[in-house]
Amino acid sequence: MSWTAQAENLVSTGMVSSAVIFGQDGVKWGGTEGFDPKPEEIRLILNSLDDEQAAALLPKHGVTIDGMKYTYLRRDPGHSIVAKSKSGGCVISKTSKSVIIGTFKNPISVSQCVCEVEKLVDYLVSMQL
Repeated sequence: MSWTAQAENLVSTGMVSSAVIFGQDGVKWGGTEGFDPKPEEIRLILNSLDDEQAAALLPKHGVTIDGMKYTYLRRDPGHSIVAKSKSGGCVISKTSKSVIIGTFKNPISVSQCVCEVEKLVDYLVSMQL
């Protein structure tokens, strides 16, 4: 399985503009061309997914991915974060071994992007990834 191909498949749905997959250790597994979140951004995201103190900072500071700042909308502890910007948003979702990040641009809606990212998450969970 090519991780870059999985990210490209997300984008091919038309509901995700860019995507990347990281391991829980913060190592990039694959992603779409030109989308390259920084290690520090990934570390903060991983902490915010699992740590309540880190998550408490999300409403004030938002989420930054690949240099783009997003306003925090919601979090499912230990599983996902959803955030929005003026021109789109991002969906971050975690499995036991990976983190999938999908971004979208208007007119794609948050729910459309969430649906596609969660389909990949469900698949990875079924494969124990």
